[in-house]
Amino acid sequence: MNSMLKAIALGALLVTPGIAGAVTNCQRNALRGDWRMLSVNPFGATSACDLSINRRGNISGNCYSVEFNDGTPTQYFQPASGRFRLASNCTFSGSLTVGSNPEPITVEVYGRAWASGDTNPMFLTGSGSFNLQGYDLVLGMDMHRMVNGAAPVPTAP
Repeated sequence: MNSMLKAIALGALLVTPGIAGAVTNCQRNALRGDWRMLSVNPFGATSACDLSINRRGNISGNCYSVEFNDGTPTQYFQPASGRFRLASNCTFSGSLTVGSNPEPITVEVYGRAWASGDTNPMFLTGSGSFNLQGYDLVLGMDMHRMVNGAAPVPTAP
């Protein structure tokens, strides 16, 4: 009886796909779709961006952030554009430009893509660097695929 239970348990492990055995599809166009990016800049402002990535990795979207200057909140509504490249080992790199003239900020980003199953990437986590007024700054970022029904980030009134 004991050996029969062991055989059943082993059989269940062999036929049940688990997260440990999951392989994220990291083909070049696997980032295609709609994403929400969250980041905190070195000044403590949190930004949220709704981004669309096409099959070539080109990005377009909108970002929203609030900064507190002397205790007074200031809202920012900014366009975003850029390009991410996904490598077969599930790392990504690229750039994201937020804002428009006169002073857009371009962030060079790099990180890792992953999923919790045998699917296209569902999550991106990484960091980015940019130069602002002669200072090299770094920020952290997380992205996840948008789910149906999620509220969009605010846009300019």
